[in-house]
Amino acid sequence: MLRYILRGTNQPFEYELHTGLNTVGRNPENHFRIPEASVSSFHAEITVLESDGSVTVRDLQSTNGTFINEAQIAPEKET
Repeated sequence: MLRYILRGTNQPFEYELHTGLNTVGRNPENHFRIPEASVSSFHAEITVLESDGSVTVRDLQSTNGTFINEAQIAPEKET
């Protein structure tokens, strides 16, 4: 199973991702709630495809951005 490890906060968080959509943010409605001021209420989405095990990360216009291995990903643009 894939794991999501968040670093750069007061305490590290580790979550096990499930197939399909995984939401991340401060709001309790997210699959993975991270109670840190640097995390937006609805910060990012992580999608895991069962068919090939690929993972897609999408920043939801978070205030501080979303980073993978210290590289910032482009935020989702409003349409």
